[in-house]
Amino acid sequence: MSNNFNLEDTRHVAQLCALNLSQEELAKLTEMFSGTLDYVALLDKLDTSGVSETSQVTGLKNVFQTIDMGRLTLEQGATLKNADKVRDKKFVTKAVFNR
Repeated sequence: MSNNFNLEDTRHVAQLCALNLSQEELAKLTEMFSGTLDYVALLDKLDTSGVSETSQVTGLKNVFQTIDMGRLTLEQGATLKNADKVRDKKFVTKAVFNR
């Protein structure tokens, strides 16, 4: 395995992700990152000159679910009536991240 990704790089990524990792976990993650980069480097060696670029392979475009007009749905008031907090006719929740 090459040294593409070192322990300091892994520590930085863990900090960006707000992960509190042990030294053992950092070492294992460094090994995994390096393995991934080694694999990508291997893929870089493939001759793809005859392969056209693509962003998706199904050929589908602008696919939307059809609306069943006969189907009953809850009105906004009924949906919000059991909410702990409502503001501007929307659910209010606690933040899921610290910034």
